[in-house]
Amino acid sequence: MCKRFYLLLSVIFVSGLIFVFSGNALAYDGYQNPIRVYLNETSTAPSVTVKQGTYQVVNSGGTVTKTVNAGSSVTLAAGSKLSSVNGDGRFSYGSYEYRGDLTYKSGYVVNTVGLEQYLYSVVMLEIGGYAPGIEALKAQAVAARSYACLKLKTPRNAAYYDILNSTSDQVYRGCSGESEDTAVGKRVHAAVDATAGLVMYYNGALVNAIYMANAGGCTEDASNVWGGDCGYLQGIPCPWDALPFEGDAGSYKSMKMPTGYEWTVTMSFADLAAKLGYGGTITDVSVSHGGSVSDYAKTVTVTGTAGAASFSGTAFRAKLGLRSANLDIVVGKSVAAYKTLSLQYVTSSSFATTFSTSGKMIMINGRGYGHSVGMSQWSACVMAYQGKDYRYILNYFYNQDQNNNNLKIETYK
Repeated sequence: MCKRFYLLLSVIFVSGLIFVFSGNALAYDGYQNPIRVYLNETSTAPSVTVKQGTYQVVNSGGTVTKTVNAGSSVTLAAGSKLSSVNGDGRFSYGSYEYRGDLTYKSGYVVNTVGLEQYLYSVVMLEIGGYAPGIEALKAQAVAARSYACLKLKTPRNAAYYDILNSTSDQVYRGCSGESEDTAVGKRVHAAVDATAGLVMYYNGALVNAIYMANAGGCTEDASNVWGGDCGYLQGIPCPWDALPFEGDAGSYKSMKMPTGYEWTVTMSFADLAAKLGYGGTITDVSVSHGGSVSDYAKTVTVTGTAGAASFSGTAFRAKLGLRSANLDIVVGKSVAAYKTLSLQYVTSSSFATTFSTSGKMIMINGRGYGHSVGMSQWSACVMAYQGKDYRYILNYFYNQDQNNNNLKIETYK
């Protein structure tokens, strides 16, 4: 009996060693549709503080090297992972708090989290702060989930991460971005939960669910903005972009007026040359809309002493920091003619340049806020305010041929 007891004790002890040091026994791998979100790239080992739950540090060889409880901090060595034991952990890194796990490999700091938890942050940051009711939030949740799932199938960097945490993909700041204790945050959670797992398929393929803040009254064909054709990203009218709606930030209600629907920017030719990197003196500017559905500028051409230089609408917008490339340009024949307008729009930094030259200036008249492709978030808010549900909103923006049932909203597979 005694020998059997010690034998059993030995087995338990050895098993315990394996349990602690195998690197997998306590590691949680049950995140539903886990997505790897790029946070940043750094040569400095990240310092992390556990805020909730228990974590393990797992080295590059898969061995658990440390257990970290709430309130304790740890610095991750290259190739290591901070892994939640039960999947309910939270940690802080940099300025934000995150759910899930953190990996530091090849200089990349990556947050692995369940897809639905990821969306709590994305939907709040992308639209939640001003969306009325829940239907616009549901539309945003399905669009953002569709976009994210496409990145799961075609990652940004297959070896390390699936998606970026910025406007290059979708804005994400972990649970710090959720505002989960506010009325708006709770409504976002409800919208994500109500559409859990739902994505869009167009003719059987996942939809690249692009969206932007305000299309300025009409979206644009993706082919005119980025090249390439796509059956569901076609330019269509969205008159709701110009309409207000009653917003709800949780503590007050107010009529929200269209953001970015119409805007104007003026600048001197000298300022324009500097922003574009044009090496001579600009004498004229022209815009070609080249078959665009909206007023999207396909090409902006400047001419001057250094010859002609052309820029795509996207590049022109980026260089000047404009709200959109849905624009026209008026060339002023004299500075004096635009004096009143200049006082209103020209920034102090360029004011002196404008009036110290005898050259011309331009007035850029634009509409919209964003790249002009896909779902207009502002229109989605107004449509929801007018009583449309999320399926109607998504079908309008991603299924232009509504006589055919090309678009399916169903569970991700």
